[in-house]
Parts: sequence; structure tokens; C-alpha cells
Amino acid sequence: MTVTATTAHGTAAEEICSYADEHDIEAIVMATYGRTGFRRLALGSTTEDTIRQSPCPVIAVTDDR
Repeated sequence: MTVTATTAHGTAAEEICSYADEHDIEAIVMATYGRTGFRRLALGSTTEDTIRQSPCPVIAVTDDR
């Protein structure tokens, strides 16, 4: 397994999915903070958007801090 860090400019989910597609990434692992209700609506969900747009499987790990 290889882990790669990179920097991009743009909408987070779109950039993540674009990178995954361009580099034949097999899976994306990312944290989700479990926001609900108004906080989720107001802040959006990068993880949810990534899951919907991704060209590969996305593993969402909850962070219940």
C-alpha cells in the first residue's frame, strides 16, 4: 500500500475524485465527522460528495470526537 499526500486548488470532493481518476487510485479512505441536522446542511459534506462522485470505492471512517 502506498500513501500519497498532495495539494490541489478547487472544490475538495472534485479535486479528490479527479486525482483518483487521473492516477488510477484503487480506493479512497477519508474521515467523516458525523455532523447532522443544520450543521451538516450549513457546512456540507466533503465525504458525502466524494462518495457520490468517486471513480473508485470510498471508505468513510467516523471520527466521533
